[in-house]
Amino acid sequence: ALDDLERLLEAGPGHLSLYALTVEEGTPLHRRVREGREPDVDEDRQEEIRDLLHERLLLRGYQDYEVSNYARPGRECRHNLRYWRLESYMGIGPGGVSTLPGKDGRPVRLSKRQDIGGYIARPLDFLVETLSPLDFLVDYLLMGLRTRRGVDGRAFRRIFGAAPEDLFPRSLARNSFLFVPSDRDLTLTDPGRRLLNQ
Repeated sequence: ALDDLERLLEAGPGHLSLYALTVEEGTPLHRRVREGREPDVDEDRQEEIRDLLHERLLLRGYQDYEVSNYARPGRECRHNLRYWRLESYMGIGPGGVSTLPGKDGRPVRLSKRQDIGGYIARPLDFLVETLSPLDFLVDYLLMGLRTRRGVDGRAFRRIFGAAPEDLFPRSLARNSFLFVPSDRDLTLTDPGRRLLNQ
């Protein structure tokens, strides 16, 4: 993995996305893993590799501005940042997802058909989903906590009418070691960001 990273860095990219391999059910790789022709994903080994790549990228001047994304200063992906802040963005093509502001402030998601034949036959069809207040709150927190900046406390209060510590006092107190001490924003420590998906 380090050799691959070094070869990649020789090209001098401004931005890198590093996601762990997920073996999706129904794919040829899933079949090969199930039949024992390919090894299953070793999560401990993936975590070791992630740590090695993380350290190497920080030493080479990249910042982990999001859990799985690294950039040189000023080269962060604007589309990704909009996604993690639950701002409006447009997804195009089969399986594309867009988010638009709803009337009451909660986002509305528009999802395109995933199968390419159906998409070509009906490119303007999409599923409309207005997030429930609870889903919006959970998405807002989880997306914001993925970023190095975390959840902007002022924006959170403006949108939800309360501070996170007012809504989740016991959870935040019980897990305080995972958060950067702040009386304004909600930001995870590095160990906290690594545990976010769990």
